[in-house]
Amino acid sequence: MMRTTGTTKLMSFSCALGAAAALFGGCAPSRTFVLQQPTPNTVHSGFTLKQLESPVKVDESSQKEFESKLTAKLKEKLGIGPTDRGDLVVQYKFALFDQGTSAARIGSTITNVVGSPLYGLGDGAVGIDVLYTRPDGTALGHIVTDGSIAGAFGNTGSALDEAAGSIATYTKANFQCPACGTLGIQSPERTDLKGLRSE
Repeated sequence: MMRTTGTTKLMSFSCALGAAAALFGGCAPSRTFVLQQPTPNTVHSGFTLKQLESPVKVDESSQKEFESKLTAKLKEKLGIGPTDRGDLVVQYKFALFDQGTSAARIGSTITNVVGSPLYGLGDGAVGIDVLYTRPDGTALGHIVTDGSIAGAFGNTGSALDEAAGSIATYTKANFQCPACGTLGIQSPERTDLKGLRSE
């Protein structure tokens, strides 16, 4: 008879925990689609944030929450906050704002637990369109990134946080900032993220 070791039990517990997190958290990683490759070796000494008019309806509180999250994530990655005179302008707008239906997500999660999978029911997502420019309007790069609202505990705040984090990571990896301190100096390799949730 085969004995169950502590390692096997731990692996089984980890798998079960991961499955539960997938069901209840429903957190798919944010993905970024590169519409225009960044201009090579772009150097800046600071950045400015500029919100553009969105083609989709977004409530004011969500707009403010995203701006706050994006500011914090960029400051964390680059080591400096936005200024009014940054020579890298990060222009953004909402391209998608679908909050989904929380009741449907909870019902779908319960159904999945009892063995009848209904994936994606009630899910939502946010999509952020980002254009990197110089102050004179010269385009330096263009991306679209998203954040998911899925699972019983999926919410708009976590989706906004995902999208803001992806933008900050991409900005640090593709635009050099020697004046930003060690946190903002670009690594030798560039990170190119791609793919949309619809793939």
